[in-house]
Amino acid sequence: MSFYKNSITITSQLFFCSSPIRIDPYNTCQFGCTYCFSKKRSKLASNKGVQIASPEALRTRLKRIKSGVIKSALDEMFEQRIPIQLGGLQDPFTDFEGKNKITFEILKVLKDFDYPTMVSTKGKIFTEPKYLNLMSGMNIMFRLSVAGVSESKRANVDIGCDSFDETLKKIRILKKNRIPVSVRIQPIIPTFESNVLEMIKKIALHGGNHVALEHLKISVENKARQIESLNKALGIDLWNEMITLGLTKIGRDYSLKQEVIKPFIIKAQKLCKDLGLAFGAGDTGFIHWSDGNGCCNGSSLFLKDANQFDSNIIGALKNAKNGKIYFNDILKRWSPKGNVHRFLNKNSRKLYDNDEYTSWQKLIAYRWNGKNSPYSPIFFEGVTWSGEYDSNGFKVYEINKLKSNNIVDKNRSE
Repeated sequence: MSFYKNSITITSQLFFCSSPIRIDPYNTCQFGCTYCFSKKRSKLASNKGVQIASPEALRTRLKRIKSGVIKSALDEMFEQRIPIQLGGLQDPFTDFEGKNKITFEILKVLKDFDYPTMVSTKGKIFTEPKYLNLMSGMNIMFRLSVAGVSESKRANVDIGCDSFDETLKKIRILKKNRIPVSVRIQPIIPTFESNVLEMIKKIALHGGNHVALEHLKISVENKARQIESLNKALGIDLWNEMITLGLTKIGRDYSLKQEVIKPFIIKAQKLCKDLGLAFGAGDTGFIHWSDGNGCCNGSSLFLKDANQFDSNIIGALKNAKNGKIYFNDILKRWSPKGNVHRFLNKNSRKLYDNDEYTSWQKLIAYRWNGKNSPYSPIFFEGVTWSGEYDSNGFKVYEINKLKSNNIVDKNRSE
């Protein structure tokens, strides 16, 4: 079994993600979710066989960084203790883990360095005593993923995954072991929103700490297969339903328009507040509505000695003063000096032409005015262009801020 070269990397989501370090113990996933396109988008999807991350390479890297030897932008992020996402692309707790224990070994390394860690999974191997004992006292939180769909359809949608009742059982196990739990309801399948609200109530009842919501996206490169699989699983013409509701294409994804999903997000956010749950908005245009000073994942609420990556668009929105958003505020916040764009796919690498800027500053500057990418500040709910430019030609934006819903007691998991 060979090593997975890009098992530790910076995700292209860093333009609006506060925790963009991704570690994948395996280069593929054994679950068969009908909506998934991660395998299609994985750089190593064409490689034959299972590849694994190297726990010893991670240990060596963290030792080197601790000694002050920094070799890359990724190293700089580790030095800043920006939370990592373990299983950011491929699930770390499928049957591969039962045989190889790579995730277990990586967790050991992260525990030794007390590194702030988020685990994303639909699996259950982590409920074994061996894992629970290891994770005791770790600087860790779990993100349990489930589709937003009725239970009668779940087995056909989340193929090979546990029922929602089993997910609730996992919440109770993690709570008993004093590990904070977020449930990521992703994707929310259009027409099943009422089921999602009922799921949120059960998550609160069983001790969850945080809920993150994100609606279905249909990828350009896998559109026909996704639609065919989902139609068969749900027994409806999903594509037609989405067109009727209001469909848009952003980058490589089709999704419901922001104005279509906004009423549901407001309703779900209020429900979470009423139930004492922290709220995360995973739909890109609403990420800044999330509780805490990070993004939708809640890491700023539950991990200690961690720093959020906030020299990005979401950081600019959340730290706006007097409702104004300036590009210069990005330059004032910490960001890596090393080459960031080499970690990104070719669609995310385009740079602003200014040799005084770092790689990251060039990346964000290229997108700021909105001509070169959909993901400028104006893409996000409540943000408008003021009509002004700063002295360097960057647009000055305005935001109509909602009142914060930072309602979480960090010790609630205990």
